[in-house]
Amino acid sequence: MYLNYPVSGFILGAFALAGIIYLTKDYVTVLTSSEPPRTISLLISFLIWAFTIAIVLISDLHGSSFKVLYFVPVIYAAINHGQKYGLIFSLLCVIPLIIPDLLHYSPEGVNKALEADLVLSLIIFLAAWLIGGFLDIERETIKKLADMANRDDLTGLWNKRYFYYALEDMFTQAKKENSNLSLVLADVDYFKTYNDALGHLEGDKVLKKIGEIIGREVPAGAVAARYGGEEFSVLLPGYSSQQALAVAEQIRKEVENYPFFGKEYQPAQKITLSLGIATYPVHAKTSMELIRRADDALFRAKSVRKNRTEIYFSVLDELCAAYNSTGEDLLSTLKTLLSIIQAKDRYTRGHSERVTEYAVVVGEYLKLPGEELNTLRLSAFLHDIGKIEIERELLNNPLPLNEEERLLFQQHPVWGAEIIRSVPLLGKCTPIILAHHENFDGSGYPCGLKGEAIPLGARILRVVDSFDAMATNRPYRRALTVSRCLEELRRGAGTLYDPEIVTAFLNVSERIFQLLAS
Repeated sequence: MYLNYPVSGFILGAFALAGIIYLTKDYVTVLTSSEPPRTISLLISFLIWAFTIAIVLISDLHGSSFKVLYFVPVIYAAINHGQKYGLIFSLLCVIPLIIPDLLHYSPEGVNKALEADLVLSLIIFLAAWLIGGFLDIERETIKKLADMANRDDLTGLWNKRYFYYALEDMFTQAKKENSNLSLVLADVDYFKTYNDALGHLEGDKVLKKIGEIIGREVPAGAVAARYGGEEFSVLLPGYSSQQALAVAEQIRKEVENYPFFGKEYQPAQKITLSLGIATYPVHAKTSMELIRRADDALFRAKSVRKNRTEIYFSVLDELCAAYNSTGEDLLSTLKTLLSIIQAKDRYTRGHSERVTEYAVVVGEYLKLPGEELNTLRLSAFLHDIGKIEIERELLNNPLPLNEEERLLFQQHPVWGAEIIRSVPLLGKCTPIILAHHENFDGSGYPCGLKGEAIPLGARILRVVDSFDAMATNRPYRRALTVSRCLEELRRGAGTLYDPEIVTAFLNVSERIFQLLAS
């Protein structure tokens, strides 16, 4: 028994439709998408519609009726594009369904074909309306659930989970387009003090308001998220560090000027933010490195005097740029030593970088030869490397040291010198690192050297190291004012410090202050 031509055509057409739908499934709008249908997705829908009309018309010409196939493009459009497009395609299918009946309409008698096609048209419309409507509801529900899963309940910003998703997506896009991607990390200053004074409910109100300010100030296309307890993050695709700085500073000023309840309980009588900025590809090559760089910049902002914005900067990066390929072993060693000390004490990293900057300024003022200046730079950067021998808990101890702990700390120049001595390329730094806590009157440690018996680089480090220690926040005390720091340096001239180095430091103090404030 053989199938007739129309039936064979119908079966082949049905298989062809099924093949089109299967092969194009990756190009259609998925159910969970909240975006409008893509052009290619709509073109596929129109292709299925046109193919369906061709099958129906050909079958009509051979005396068969496969009008039920009009459900295929309608249901396909409703499922993939929603109710609106389902109704549009139902109209596009009803028109070729009804027009032939109207062309053959006769006022005599009842037109059974027209009546049947009108009923079929109504069913097609109902199918499009119901299927598309239900799927629109499901799509909206899925969107709301996804939004709830990615939103922070308190601030209304995106949460950390969504932040990481957006970071990877934006980072991939930035690499593909060779464009910038800036990350801003923000932290509320002295937030524990506020919580302790007024309670966590009031603290939550502060976080909520800061979230509102950040959400209002970030530009279109940015992603603002609550990164942690009192930490926030902002992803700025296409923004350079300086452009990100403008956004971050606007946020910082808005928070600083807002009349928060209980702000008088804060050390500065106001709620403030510290912010750190890092940018791909200038500061980082991977997404995780971008986070670490922004976090380093944030830590630098908080460790100096808070309520400020810092763009990532690393003395190590400058050293890397200063040395050519012959210094690759040295750079590798520096990075290894840096990673070791930073794993134990983040303050030492930022402190060493600032001390290096200050020491170079003083060294340039004293007109040190280029080789000596480079040795001073390396020595300043690594002067506290011996602290890797000290336990993390002791390094971050907020209480005054007892006698035993103090004696242990006084060994770190010796340990640092021993570490550096084992690296041939750093040999010239050894005497400077060993003597950087010697006092000009001979009362220092570890060897009790006096006057010019102390290497010049160590005498420079003694001054700039003390200044940075006094001018920045430490676990056991807050930073001193700049004027107080200079007063302490003058008072120590001739006893703790070389008077000539103190004079040189005072002469370049304006440049030092600019570095401290930048």
